[in-house]
Amino acid sequence: MLLGLLGRDVLNAYSLPACQVLGREVEFGLEARIGRVLFRNALTCPAQSYANVPAAFQPFEHGAMIWLDLGADGRTIAVTRAADRPAPSPTYGLYPDTYGEGDPEPPGTPPPGRYIPQRGFGKVWQGSRGEGQWLGYATAPEQAQRANVQYFGGGGLVVHLLGSDQVWVFGPQNDQLAQL
Repeated sequence: MLLGLLGRDVLNAYSLPACQVLGREVEFGLEARIGRVLFRNALTCPAQSYANVPAAFQPFEHGAMIWLDLGADGRTIAVTRAADRPAPSPTYGLYPDTYGEGDPEPPGTPPPGRYIPQRGFGKVWQGSRGEGQWLGYATAPEQAQRANVQYFGGGGLVVHLLGSDQVWVFGPQNDQLAQL
């Protein structure tokens, strides 16, 4: 039996890319959950991963925000936008978290049962990119979480929010988004 040919056949059968770094696998048991995502092949090979990092989650009327603290590699805010907000399919944006203690919070009074996001979420929501117009108000307060994060060579990343067991898959293109 030629194992090299068998490996090629397995990759072809599952339409998976051949990775350049041997032995690197999707971490945290996430392959079983992301393997059926339509754009899984576009992610290509697993790259940098982060285990049990500080995170936060906040749901909005038309999407959600996820904050990740990757230590020396910085803080990131992922914004997910519902279909038709602004595109026909769900989209996302990734932003560096530039909030600093003492930065102003977004002003205003939300409708009953809604919330104005604070800190980094508030800065992205209110900021020049206008995410607030697509997301609407938050529907719950910001929730502290922990997360496992896996980046991929083709671009994109997977975020597993441990407290709520939500898995978010962000593809290389901003219209490649899945929540599992």
